[in-house]
Amino acid sequence: IVIQKVSETMEELAMRAKNGRWLQNQNREKIAKFLHANPNEIAICRNATEGVNIAARSLPLKAGDEVILTKDEHVGGVTPWLALQKDIGIEIKLVELDHSGKNNLQIIEDAIGQKTKVVFFSHVTCTTGLLLPAKEIAALCRERGIYSCVDGAQAVGMIDVNLEEIQADFYMTSGHKWLFGPKGSGILYINKSVIADCNPTFVGAYSDQKFDFENLTLEFRQSADRTEYGTRNMPITAGLGQAVEFIGALG
Repeated sequence: IVIQKVSETMEELAMRAKNGRWLQNQNREKIAKFLHANPNEIAICRNATEGVNIAARSLPLKAGDEVILTKDEHVGGVTPWLALQKDIGIEIKLVELDHSGKNNLQIIEDAIGQKTKVVFFSHVTCTTGLLLPAKEIAALCRERGIYSCVDGAQAVGMIDVNLEEIQADFYMTSGHKWLFGPKGSGILYINKSVIADCNPTFVGAYSDQKFDFENLTLEFRQSADRTEYGTRNMPITAGLGQAVEFIGALG
């Protein structure tokens, strides 16, 4: 049904010579409902890796700031932070998880220091399938004034994910894994409480709340969809929405 939806949408939009932008908001509503989130906090992207890059590049980090990563992260989750280490001189601290699952909140709490600005971790690890206490880690970060970024690529579609309960600052996932969606689809959640802290990495049409070419002024949208600049692959977006409906129907 996902393949059929992509194919039908591609044919329909091509025949009508339409870009199908309205599908972005329609499917955002479906995704937000599925993940128990506000639609304004949901952006549709290409994959989880793009979501990590957007988070890493939009946060106000500087040389010497520390980012905590676990040793069980996917390459797509690690490389954006390594690139920031090369580009601006952030510092990365790696932590070893307890694979029994008993002590990971304490391990991360013990790793946090005065320079720590971000904790990045997988909700479910790609290495062993270990489930981390995302809600508790996000709450710990919030108490310490630290940004929490969660890689949900192995979680969404496999377990119930309630972003309203977790309250991470960022949560990203891919569409093509446990959601059974099309390749080239992903979801990025940006908590409304941090959107004002973030600078968009790339912008274009649909990024703006107010745009005045004559006076050379630009105000960004104060919602996650400001990352969805320009013309998008709407058949893929429609396929992602269909996948979410399918998994939601299964329960």
